[in-house]
Amino acid sequence: MSEGGVLKILATQEDDGLHIAISDTGSGIPAEQLQEIFRPFYTTKYRGTGLGLAISRGIVERNGGRLEVESEPGQGSTFTLIIETVAEGAMT
Repeated sequence: MSEGGVLKILATQEDDGLHIAISDTGSGIPAEQLQEIFRPFYTTKYRGTGLGLAISRGIVERNGGRLEVESEPGQGSTFTLIIETVAEGAMT
């Protein structure tokens, strides 16, 4: 959000686990780019390697979670980390 905006973080407990949503009011991501953003080395920026989201998703998935994204051009984006929760008293 190079021109400012609002960043929100919301954590909720859902049936499938803990959801941590990080939302911004930035420029959003066009649909054709949205399908590529988790691919290693994909970037639309002049600087950067395009590895951040690929590595993040890999770490989350290797630990049994999910990393999802929703975005609307001109409205912003929401990245949601979903972590499976274990019932109290359950063995892991």
